[in-house]
Amino acid sequence: MTNQVQWKLLPTKANHQMEQAGADAAREYLERTGSNSLFKIYEAMAAAAPSVPAGHHQGEPVAWTPVKPVAPGAYWVRGNGLEKDALVQVIADRGELRCNLHQRTTETDFGWGYAVSDLSDEFEWFGPLHHHSDSGEVERLCAEIQCLRQHKTDYMEAAEETRKALLTQLAELDALLTSAYSDIEHASTRLGQCVSCGECPEDDDIITHDPSCTFCAIETALCASPKPIRSVLHDEQVAFETSYAREFSKVCGQEISAEDIASMRDSSGGYGDRAYLNGQWVGWQARAALEREELHG
Repeated sequence: MTNQVQWKLLPTKANHQMEQAGADAAREYLERTGSNSLFKIYEAMAAAAPSVPAGHHQGEPVAWTPVKPVAPGAYWVRGNGLEKDALVQVIADRGELRCNLHQRTTETDFGWGYAVSDLSDEFEWFGPLHHHSDSGEVERLCAEIQCLRQHKTDYMEAAEETRKALLTQLAELDALLTSAYSDIEHASTRLGQCVSCGECPEDDDIITHDPSCTFCAIETALCASPKPIRSVLHDEQVAFETSYAREFSKVCGQEISAEDIASMRDSSGGYGDRAYLNGQWVGWQARAALEREELHG
């Protein structure tokens, strides 16, 4: 017997090499001393045990075995008339192990199952099953997820700033075009003709604009296009729905998109009988109107 204790993971059942090593050790010791030693047999069998399969973790089954479960956990079971392998759970219940195997299926009520000790020896078991997570890999993935979340946040903030800047530019251009239109209209009315191309009013007092004239083209475009406030209002509602969806998801822990909020709109542009959502939208529009007033002085 050795005095130095070493640790090694062993299979629950001896293979042929282990049995042969134990027999050889017993014979050698008997011939040498005239007696026998369980310690020598055990050490020889442990030394002959196969290596642990790659990727295998301590406590995990290596193969199917007729040995019944001795600890709670999840097990695969087969044989003894089962039509196919069954995944069952073994629990400790009032001092004995019970499983939810019931006839040819499984039950959620363990009271209808069987005590493991009463089960047929014709069953084979594979388990208990374990889930092992590499702590380093988990930390790496968590860090990567956090990085992606931060990237998404930065991207959304940058996109929001870009959107606001573009809206500001559009508002400035709209104000400039509107001012130009007013000047052209005033000058044309005063002179009785287009200030650029000299076109005069027809019999109905309407100036027929020359498409090649810059001023005529501006006036024609402004008269034909919808008022800019409609586009701004649409953009504000999209921004509101995006912001509302983001805050709702954060507070409630339930993912919801801007498209989900937009789908709640009714024909009037509101949100039906959703009083809270309508109130938020009214407040958002009031804030946006104040910002536009400040922008245009």
